[in-house]
Amino acid sequence: MASKGFIEYLQTGDLEGLASVPKSDLHNHAPNGDSVEYLKRFADIDVGVRPAVFASITEMENWVHAKIKRACTSEMRYEAAFAQAATDGISVLALSFLRNAMERFGICGQFIQVFREIKNKHIPDTLFLPELSYFGSSSAYEIDCEYSLMDEILSYNYFTSVDLCNDGLAQPAPDYKGYKKYLQKQSLPD
Repeated sequence: MASKGFIEYLQTGDLEGLASVPKSDLHNHAPNGDSVEYLKRFADIDVGVRPAVFASITEMENWVHAKIKRACTSEMRYEAAFAQAATDGISVLALSFLRNAMERFGICGQFIQVFREIKNKHIPDTLFLPELSYFGSSSAYEIDCEYSLMDEILSYNYFTSVDLCNDGLAQPAPDYKGYKKYLQKQSLPD
């Protein structure tokens, strides 16, 4: 149940008041949950004037790619997502990481250590629920390889859930049944 203050702050558009109320963010795709204001300071970039309203998701994604992704590394944007959670007063954060994000660090354990440090820097008292965001593979060979990678990733006991995604280019949704059964055996919610 929302507090009276939260509702009032929401209705009046009081962002400072909203930030003062503990709240959760239970589905945030890193590194896209970042703060443009934080990135402008942290990465010293000029993104120009952002349109007040985007005509479509595609227009928004094109703007983000042109103004932010070209100027900032993924790691900067990940850190900005944690900084934004601190600014917003998030007390429970479920942040999704694409599996290939770990590959940039080479070792899953190194990836986890980096993100533990970033989390502790920005939101040390926030309950953090890291989520593995996962796009399925289309061939039986790729699926077998993915299970092996998932075994390694999940062996670290870092991720609390898995977000099975389908970008329209991957396999059809019914083909995720194998992944779902696999994850249930791992005692992870999907």
